[in-house]
Amino acid sequence: MDKEEGEKRDFLPSFFKNFHSSNVQVFLEIGYGKKLGYSEEDYLRVNSDLKFVDRNTVFKQNLIVVIRVPEIESLELMNPSSGLLSMLHYETRPALLEKLKENHINSFSLDSIVDDFYRRLVVSYEMTALGGVHTAFNELKKNAAQFKGKALKVSILGMGNLGFQAARYSFQEYTNQGFEAAGAKGVTIEFLEKEVTKFPDSIKEILGKTDLLIDATRRPDAKLVIIPNEWLEVLPESAVVLDLTADPYEIQKDGIQQKAIEGLPHGNIDKFIFQPDEIEWEKKIPSVINTANRRTAISCNAWPSVMAKECMEVYGEKIWPFINVLLNKGCNPQANSDDKIERALARATISYFEEHVMVSR
Repeated sequence: MDKEEGEKRDFLPSFFKNFHSSNVQVFLEIGYGKKLGYSEEDYLRVNSDLKFVDRNTVFKQNLIVVIRVPEIESLELMNPSSGLLSMLHYETRPALLEKLKENHINSFSLDSIVDDFYRRLVVSYEMTALGGVHTAFNELKKNAAQFKGKALKVSILGMGNLGFQAARYSFQEYTNQGFEAAGAKGVTIEFLEKEVTKFPDSIKEILGKTDLLIDATRRPDAKLVIIPNEWLEVLPESAVVLDLTADPYEIQKDGIQQKAIEGLPHGNIDKFIFQPDEIEWEKKIPSVINTANRRTAISCNAWPSVMAKECMEVYGEKIWPFINVLLNKGCNPQANSDDKIERALARATISYFEEHVMVSR
């Protein structure tokens, strides 16, 4: 993955032990693992059958596995009917979905792999939350004196796994970053459920006392704003807004996909902290989006990359069972299979998404 200079998530050498029992040739791009401090020898020591080749050769193989979705230019290199296992985010990247269909790529979206109870199986809520919350508390700490004699207040949009982990790490970072030593009197956390967001007066009353506002939502329609920019006027000037989602801005036929909290920049690994007076508010946000009310904003499209090795160790363990099914059964998994892993993989296909997810909206 090389969308940004700071991206350094490659599977660890230990991951490639898994392929010893498979009759398959594995190709890695030249330089794989280098940013994590690994050499080709480190990988070959674990699996001597690995082949290091140029990027074009990699994308000509039967199955491509990469956490972040490749650029369109790389997808154009792929052969029709080849497989792609990646974070494809069908719901929020309709243009990509159409390109995958147009190129006849058998795609499996890691973020759509769910069990029989529709719980995600390839995800690291912990590291997504930790990377963002740690960064946000580090920004708040720059003005720690303001919390002397009062409690620090965190407000969280989203009550799923990501929101829960954001709350957990907020307690942890409050302690680890020494706010109590600076005179703060604890940290309070409030979840803003969707019922209360219908009432502007109630939300504004909460926002007026909020020091850290966190978006941990997953919206059924990413064109709908939850917190309009005008409501942010009541946020304290010293407040920080943290975007834990990966939803980008995208102009669509029926509107603009945007952030749940209106007017935040869309950051990446190289740049994920935005002060109110920075040029990114004009450069990175469509001009029709209201950005009048600005606070320090923290947004990244790949939060787990902040802890790259730990992230890839977790992803390696979670992804291997699905790779194994593809290697043994091919790129046409069945949703009614007796194998629960195969069933979960079938739910990650475009056909399943269009037949079951889009129809249910």
